[in-house]
Amino acid sequence: MTIPDARVDRGRASIQDEQPEVPEAAPTEAERAAADQALARFPDFRRDQLLPVLHAVHAETGWFSLELTRYLSQRLGVPFADLYGVISFYALFKTKPAARTVLRVCKGLPCYLHGAFALGEHLQALLGTAAEESSADGAIGWEWFACLGQCEYAPVILVGEEVARRVTPETLEALVEEVRHGDRRS
Repeated sequence: MTIPDARVDRGRASIQDEQPEVPEAAPTEAERAAADQALARFPDFRRDQLLPVLHAVHAETGWFSLELTRYLSQRLGVPFADLYGVISFYALFKTKPAARTVLRVCKGLPCYLHGAFALGEHLQALLGTAAEESSADGAIGWEWFACLGQCEYAPVILVGEEVARRVTPETLEALVEEVRHGDRRS
C-alpha cells in the first residue's frame, strides 16, 4: 500500500507538502501583557518549567482563552495540542472566565461523609449561584472539586489557593464574608 504524496520511513508516513502557516495568535492586549510579564520571569524557558509558567500566566489572567493559549504556544515553542492538553488536564487551570476567587468544595468520600454536600448546598444559597457560576459582580464563585488530599481534615474547601479545613456552615459563612470584603483573596 502506498500513501499518496508521502513517503514511508521506518513505518511512519511523513507529508512532503508544505504545512499551512498557523496564523499569528491574537490575544487581547491585557492577555498579551500578562503573559509577557509572566514569561519575563523565565528568560531561558525549558520544557520542565511549563507548569510554573502556566501557573504564573494563570495567576495574572485568571483563565486561558484559545488565543492566549496559541500565543503561549508560539512564544514558548510548545505545540498547541501539547499546551492545551496540559491546561485542560489540570482542574485548577480554567479555559473559560472564572470568578476572581473560586471556592472549591472537595467531593472526595471522606469530605462527602463529613458534610461536603450540605456545604455545597449552603454555599449555593449564600452566593445565589450554582456550581461553576460566578456572582453577578464576578468576585466569587464555587465548584465541586474531585479531591483536595486533606482527608483527615474533612470537610475541606480550597479558597483561592488556601485550604480551609473542618469547615462548618458557620465557618463557611465567615469565609464567604472574608472573600466578599477582600480580606481573603485567591
